[in-house]
Amino acid sequence: MPDITRLTPLAVTLLATLREGDMHPYELLRLLRERGDDRLVPLQKGTIYHTIARLEREGLIAEVGVDRDGNRPERTTYTLLDAGKDAVDAWVRAELPRIDRPGEFRVALAEAHNLDR
Repeated sequence: MPDITRLTPLAVTLLATLREGDMHPYELLRLLRERGDDRLVPLQKGTIYHTIARLEREGLIAEVGVDRDGNRPERTTYTLLDAGKDAVDAWVRAELPRIDRPGEFRVALAEAHNLDR
């Protein structure tokens, strides 16, 4: 089991969003902004790419392909691994009872719907 204490609210948000399907970082950024998740966590392009790289190094996500659309740069698509799903669930369970950390609590509350009853 990965060290969930190293997960940031942004990392948890990215992992949870990848539950919906494989995506590239720009697609994650666009979707999260579209949903207004930037009210929960700061969404800067550079931070997202850095966080994605860290999540891949930690074995929580994996690259599943690289594609190019026209003249656009190559985009690497990532998938959520079982370890990533387990890490999100464990992080949410650990943060939900902790109301002393408002940033983490808001993200945990937003992702609580993914937990088993």
